[in-house]
Amino acid sequence: VTFFPSTPKIIIHHNIESQLLLARAEKFLNPLKKAYLKLQAGKLKRIEYKVCETFDCQVTVSERDREILTLINKNAQVVVVPNGVDVDYFRPMTDAVDDVSLIFVGMMTWYSNNDAIIFFKNRVWPLLKAEIPDIKITIIGRQPSKELLDYALQDRNFQVIGYVDDIRPYIARAAVYVVPIRSGGGTRLKILDAMAMGKAIVSTSIGCEGLDLTNDEEIIIADKPEDFANKIITLLRDSELRHRLGKAARIRAEGNYSWKIIGSKMETVYEKHGNEKKYVD
Repeated sequence: VTFFPSTPKIIIHHNIESQLLLARAEKFLNPLKKAYLKLQAGKLKRIEYKVCETFDCQVTVSERDREILTLINKNAQVVVVPNGVDVDYFRPMTDAVDDVSLIFVGMMTWYSNNDAIIFFKNRVWPLLKAEIPDIKITIIGRQPSKELLDYALQDRNFQVIGYVDDIRPYIARAAVYVVPIRSGGGTRLKILDAMAMGKAIVSTSIGCEGLDLTNDEEIIIADKPEDFANKIITLLRDSELRHRLGKAARIRAEGNYSWKIIGSKMETVYEKHGNEKKYVD
């Protein structure tokens, strides 16, 4: 970037990586692992500070990330442009819905996704099975852990599929889309995909962080294992409620998060900072 000092420089932060490492550090009981991750987070924070000095504009995908970045470097010019979704590709489908089925989608090499499903397996799944014995969940995502694969061999209703070419038919058949994420930043593309397909979603607060959604209108939010399980059970037993939530989610995806709308916001950022740089030079 130093070769073109008069050229406007804009960088997009999909996450604030130092904060992801700090959050991950808190999960470890081992003090050495905790200390190591905090040390690495400090190094990343210093890099992020320098990046803010180098680029004219920082783009974050959530308001929370904007606040964190301005704490790292108070001089940073930060704007928020949310993630988006292709609402033509991800749209409601006519596939028959399995009324006792759940789905989770996420690359399992990503710490927050693997942590989410391990948490779900250990703390939420037993509660669901006790109430609805024939309940099923399909977990889609590249490179699932051995723990998940081994458990799937014991419980055939806990299906771990791994990578698939097209997630849409799997999402379409599921009654409820679950997002039991407990750490991370940015915004969840997985939720935007589900919203665009008109699915009823149960998520943790962190899972839907950064999205302009209203609890019990376009999404259902629950953080405690018991609450998470109870919300899922309610949805599985009430198809009208699922339909209402899914319809509202689709409308919000079209109105706030379609690529056409997000692209227009990014164009405004490019034009504004490009013109400012020209003026200064």
